[in-house]
Amino acid sequence: MAKSSGFSKTKILGIVLAVFFIVTGLVGIMNYNSSVNQVGRAIGSLFGRNGGTVALLVAIAQLVIGGIILADLFMAISAKTMNLAKLIILILWAVFMVITHLLGNNFLQPDLLSWLQPLSLDAVVLVSLWIIKDAEI
Repeated sequence: MAKSSGFSKTKILGIVLAVFFIVTGLVGIMNYNSSVNQVGRAIGSLFGRNGGTVALLVAIAQLVIGGIILADLFMAISAKTMNLAKLIILILWAVFMVITHLLGNNFLQPDLLSWLQPLSLDAVVLVSLWIIKDAEI
């Protein structure tokens, strides 16, 4: 299906989401080897904590997700393929939210408002993914 050349609200939302995921992924990858994070991983490994591999994988996934959303915006890719990719992204983000906000050690910590703020920001991203999933962008 041909892509329109205009910038609809949905296309702008897609661009903003792609930039969010790409920047977040790049920051996660760049900070992975920072001296502060290396010290933190070393101390964490002394106490049996993960060495940060999961954080690096999440950062790489975010970078890939941003690329997929950009590809949908500017390349001719079959609608069926992109709908499946966007559905997978939506599910992955929902799983990320559950793991991060509900199953993690920070559930309702340090207080309700401090816990709700990052949850609400991630919910905005989730709803935005839902909007672009169902839209032809």
